[in-house]
Amino acid sequence: KITLHTPDTGGRPDLAAVLKEQWAEVGVDVEISVEPESVYYGDDGWLEVDLGITGWGSRPYPQFYLDVMLVSGAKWNESHFSDAEFDALAATAGTTLDEEERIKAYSDIQHLLIERGPIIIPYYFAQFGAISDNFTGLSLNAFAGRTDFRPVRFVGN
Repeated sequence: KITLHTPDTGGRPDLAAVLKEQWAEVGVDVEISVEPESVYYGDDGWLEVDLGITGWGSRPYPQFYLDVMLVSGAKWNESHFSDAEFDALAATAGTTLDEEERIKAYSDIQHLLIERGPIIIPYYFAQFGAISDNFTGLSLNAFAGRTDFRPVRFVGN
């Protein structure tokens, strides 16, 4: 039996229930522990659970995920993943100025994570942004949900 820990926000308890049901079909016995988000993330307890659901949200560039979530010893490496080959590829992808070398490193990272990665990504949230000549003052944030619309003004048509 394993406990799946999850915060009580963002539909994560529903996801936990679906995972529990699917894993039961292959003989994995899962108990769900739902905690208030402030407790789940408070004091970094989420980094110590054996199995947890973490909503990473969007990040404007993929290197962030590698550097804080998957590189050996990274601050938020909740899976405690440690792989020297992965670390070397992540370092190359994050520092090279050679576009082809960076593309190759990210491709190799993708294949490595498919083969031996420690995480399951069940879905991505769709995010949208729009721009129109009828408005001024709009600056889309790389985190779409954090775009500040207060300075936006309607100017035409």
